[in-house]
Amino acid sequence: MKEENPKWPVIAIVAVFILFMTGMMCYGLIRDKREVLFHITNQFYGVNCEKSSGIAWVIKNDYRQDLTFHDYAVFCNDTGFSGKQINTGHEIQINKGVIYNALSGNKHQK
Repeated sequence: MKEENPKWPVIAIVAVFILFMTGMMCYGLIRDKREVLFHITNQFYGVNCEKSSGIAWVIKNDYRQDLTFHDYAVFCNDTGFSGKQINTGHEIQINKGVIYNALSGNKHQK
């Protein structure tokens, strides 16, 4: 009788483990992207932006989170951001309260 080679069950177990860990890692990345807005809003310390970058950023717990305003040229001013939509020229004015509301779903407290 031929002896069964014991390395194939080990290879199968390792392969299943690798697939499981890869799946869990992908799930974690997706979950983190969904939760990032929640975490930003719970500890909202301030808003600022970089001139002409089209990117605003939020500071929470001394950590910077970038917020990209797609298709807008965004500029800083004293109360928030202003700019124009790149394709249509539609002007926008975004104040810090609006950004807070967009992030948190809560009313901005002055």
